[in-house]
Amino acid sequence: MQYYFTTYALLPLCTAVVTALLSYETWRRRSDPASPPFVALTLLVSIWSLGNAFELSSRDVATAFFWVRVEYVSIVGVPVAWLLMMLAFSERRRALSRPWLISLLLVPLI
Repeated sequence: MQYYFTTYALLPLCTAVVTALLSYETWRRRSDPASPPFVALTLLVSIWSLGNAFELSSRDVATAFFWVRVEYVSIVGVPVAWLLMMLAFSERRRALSRPWLISLLLVPLI
């Protein structure tokens, strides 16, 4: 795996660092019920951005394809984490029963 630095990769790399720091700070103050889904959301966005930065810095197609697959894992999890965060933030977490939650988490695995 060979990489070269491009200025195009700088913005996703900065985004990954900022969202990882935001996730860490939120985890330290996790007394709010919406904090755990927000931590999951920011971690997924951080992985997505980091994968994008490495994809843009890849020299060969195989390496870029590896990072695209890493990005895909986090991309499909973002809507689920976003929904869970919004339900927790609006205090409607009980609206999502266990079967619905399991089915929502199975969709990204497919």
